[in-house]
Amino acid sequence: MGKFDKLDTMCPVSRQTGLAAAMNAVEAIVEAVEDGLLEDFASLEATVGDESAGLVKDVSDALAAPIAGTATLDETKKIITIPFNVVPYNATGLLPIDIKPNFTISTDGEAYSALGGSDQLSIGGLFVQITLDAALSTATNTIKIEADTLVSALGTPNAEIITNNLDAS
Repeated sequence: MGKFDKLDTMCPVSRQTGLAAAMNAVEAIVEAVEDGLLEDFASLEATVGDESAGLVKDVSDALAAPIAGTATLDETKKIITIPFNVVPYNATGLLPIDIKPNFTISTDGEAYSALGGSDQLSIGGLFVQITLDAALSTATNTIKIEADTLVSALGTPNAEIITNNLDAS
């Protein structure tokens, strides 16, 4: 058992964010710096992780707030995928349903309303995915995510996010 493993068993937020793993990684980096094993930041990036696997690659990534990239709509016009610059975590609870009220949808680009009761929200890797019960049909669909809904691995919250336009016409 690692030095920080008790964090994950004692704290629900810690379990979700993998705080013990993050603390172990930070401790390993500090030890490597103290031992003179890291000569520069390039070697630190190689030590920390693999960005393609959704892991923190640059130390600044762990501090960065979740920022949305270009959202996409699948061919069924029901699944919206929102990529992020860092792995986003639920800021208020353990389950995506805890933050579902913080995600609203606009079909006219102006007025936002709550997601439907049958609409689903999932968070995984570098993505948030919204699966709608009914297909979108307008050309001006956007998703709004309230500020402080998502956090980075070290707890930096997002600012309000409004996705790019999702044309379903």
